[in-house]
Amino acid sequence: MINVAVVGTGGLGSRHVLNFAAVEGCRVRRVFDLDPQAASRAAAPVGAEVAASLEECLADDIAAVVVVTPTPEHAAPCLAAAAAGKHIFCEKPLARTLDQGREIVDATSRAGVKLMVGHVLRYFPAYLTAHRYIQEGGLGQVGMARMSRINVLPPSPWYGDYVKSGGALHDLSIHDLDWLVWTFGMPVRIFARNLAQRLPALDYGLVSLRFAGGEIAHVEGSWADAGGFRTAFDIAGSGGLLRHDSTSWPTLVAQRRGGGGAAPMTIPSAPAHKSPYVIEAEEFIAALREDRPPPISGQEALRTLTVSLACLESAETGQVLELQGDTYVAAAGGE
Repeated sequence: MINVAVVGTGGLGSRHVLNFAAVEGCRVRRVFDLDPQAASRAAAPVGAEVAASLEECLADDIAAVVVVTPTPEHAAPCLAAAAAGKHIFCEKPLARTLDQGREIVDATSRAGVKLMVGHVLRYFPAYLTAHRYIQEGGLGQVGMARMSRINVLPPSPWYGDYVKSGGALHDLSIHDLDWLVWTFGMPVRIFARNLAQRLPALDYGLVSLRFAGGEIAHVEGSWADAGGFRTAFDIAGSGGLLRHDSTSWPTLVAQRRGGGGAAPMTIPSAPAHKSPYVIEAEEFIAALREDRPPPISGQEALRTLTVSLACLESAETGQVLELQGDTYVAAAGGE
């Protein structure tokens, strides 16, 4: 039995308590939150202990720590867990700053513990199927990707604080940015705009990205919609078009190009019988049990973090940024 401790029991933290408890061979042993009542509510359904301190989550009977604190507070529990020799599952984004992200990755590497970051979009059927379809060449040469993710502002106050959350681009659109980096690699040029510092409660962000293979992507994310959560994408290539719209279709739709024109074809990817959040928990526990690298490593999350923070920098400065080595700098002429 692999014992885990969950640190942070906000909305998603409570979900992670249930998700890890649902994994065969895993037990949520302890739960910790600065609000003891919140910790108690999260722990009760799975019979976990309520820890009085972070240190209790690092005891000898704990194999791994699940970090679900607000983004700017990821570093402290991750560093403490690494120092204690505990494996770590950290919710996305990895951190609020590159320095924090690098510190977490370096600490886990030095300690020899596993680090997985919760970029859960990779386990959503439409996105996983689209990634595989593109990687296998089914879409031919990809020319354009348009990604959209719209929600209401989450209730916890820190989300509306741009300094803490990074706004919708960093907290929400990072899902789509991670998918693009996973699928096409690091973008070579970035330009972004957002409303986070002017209208944080109605934040809207729009990013244009160009990749080394010539692909161009547009990513929009917003907390300005009162109608609820929705996602969509259109990905066009020489072989056809992939389309997903959570408000219209339960499946991923592919339109293949051919001599007779574009023929619509539905690729089976109906909503999963198992939650993608449970699947990512299973993958993390399997990596521990089998002593193999987790499927979404700290280094991968650090690349996505680099891209997301470059989007924020572009939005703040109005500059076009280009990739040089593993960092982004202002493009010559700003264009």
